[in-house]
Amino acid sequence: EYEPGVYDFTFTEEGPCNTAECTFTITVIGPVTVECPEDQVLCTNDEPFVFGDFVFDPTEYEPGVYDFTFTEEGPCNTAECTFTITVLAAPVIVEQPSDISVLYGMNAEFSIVAEYVDAYQWFGPNGLIAGAEGASLLLEAVTLADQGEYYVQVTNECGVISSEVVTLTVNPWTQVIDLGGPVNGASTYLSLVEDDLATIFDPVMDDLQYVEFYQPNKVFVPGSLSFPFTEERGAKVGLKSGYPTSVTVTGYPTLGSIVNLPAGWSIMPVWSQGVVLAEDVFGPLGANLIMAVSIDYSGVYWPAYNIKTLEHLVPGNAYLVALGVAGTIDFDVPLLKATAPGYNSLPANKTSWNTVEMTGVQHIIAVTKDALAQLKIGDVLGAFNQNGMIAGMYEITERSSNIAIRIYGNEFTANNVNGFAEGDFLTFKVYRNGEIIDVTSIFDQNLPNTCFFTENGMSAIVGFKAEATSVNEFNADLVANLYPNPAKDFVTIETNFDIRNLKVVNYVGQVVLDRNIDQKGYQINTSTFGPGIYFVQIQTPDGVVITKRLTVN
Repeated sequence: EYEPGVYDFTFTEEGPCNTAECTFTITVIGPVTVECPEDQVLCTNDEPFVFGDFVFDPTEYEPGVYDFTFTEEGPCNTAECTFTITVLAAPVIVEQPSDISVLYGMNAEFSIVAEYVDAYQWFGPNGLIAGAEGASLLLEAVTLADQGEYYVQVTNECGVISSEVVTLTVNPWTQVIDLGGPVNGASTYLSLVEDDLATIFDPVMDDLQYVEFYQPNKVFVPGSLSFPFTEERGAKVGLKSGYPTSVTVTGYPTLGSIVNLPAGWSIMPVWSQGVVLAEDVFGPLGANLIMAVSIDYSGVYWPAYNIKTLEHLVPGNAYLVALGVAGTIDFDVPLLKATAPGYNSLPANKTSWNTVEMTGVQHIIAVTKDALAQLKIGDVLGAFNQNGMIAGMYEITERSSNIAIRIYGNEFTANNVNGFAEGDFLTFKVYRNGEIIDVTSIFDQNLPNTCFFTENGMSAIVGFKAEATSVNEFNADLVANLYPNPAKDFVTIETNFDIRNLKVVNYVGQVVLDRNIDQKGYQINTSTFGPGIYFVQIQTPDGVVITKRLTVN
């Protein structure tokens, strides 16, 4: 009935003689009470929880549920209260991702080991990577666009933490360009990291004669001003010694499979990572392909004469290709499982003639099976320049199909005559069982170069005559002259005979003028001709064709 407090009481007793009293105190003590905090949910990375003198540091506890009781004892009773602290785990990265270095086009995979994670999110060079929400990040067929820095964020209800930043390095490929002999084709299917010619060919610089490109025509020789290796074109590489050897280039396979080639002769690179069939690559060109020739001695692809001794196209090599009009080459064709053919050098010399010297200046002559029928198996057909030096030979091993013989011209880097000069008359001889037979060759007049040597020239022999009289002597009474030569706007043809037919053929065999004429002499307007080498074929009333070389500036 009393509130806690102190109460004083006095008792009094009155008697006849006196009055007595006493005083006492009653202290009323209330029950003790205790107050607890509300239940708490803390993360292992939170600040300590403080309640009065009570301090709870979650960083010192494992994740779990912890119950606490506060007790207060009084003289009359004991009071207590209970509360709960739940400790949740913050995300923890146990194993960080690592830097990766991988070749272009290969797969790369980053991974992380983490605990107490509800969600992952990866980030790359361009920010958040959509869908990359796992403990690992797989990048398939990496490109240069994938190169850069990566990290991952791991998340749960306690927050977000980020991994260390790691780097993906996309490395270039390496391609070895084999140089197997004195004259080589060289190309790459890589977009080069280092394209300086002097740097690329520095390992073979002491043996290097030249590196030559067509369209545009450029030549590098040791000591000259260097320029970039053009991946869109192949090159002709001449070595004076030290072969077989090789150079190595590095780059990325980003060029694709389509090679654009101009009209006329060019040097085609091989944009393929493996050996392919020449027929697969050249077949789709149809009639636009005039000829394709290996720069070494491995073969000729000449559809017009059904000559297809060039069977394989090899990465790192390059090939001379003549097109009628500009066109495209597609190397997206099946790769062969066969190993790449090696360098093909000239066949062994089985004659008493001097050894032919292979140069980078070539003229291709088809010999038809009708012409071969006039020869014997084992015969060696040789082509001689005006100095009597052999500069091309072919041993007859079969006569059932057309063949191609290569004849070589003087190398522009050579100080001596090692082949034909431009415009030389082509003289042929046959070596048979130790006997040398002079022959007169009958040429197909529909080809541009007939019986005169021209770099990248094309001729065809359709027959032979074993006789002493040469073509020049046989036609000694026929006179045909061109002037001015070189020409610019016009050229005059002066003859001592009536001209029946007049043709002008460019250096890839295209007829640019064809007229029937019945008069001595003629003037041709050359202002519409492009600069270059042309061949004027002048036919007499008796059907004799005289071919003259014309230069138009």
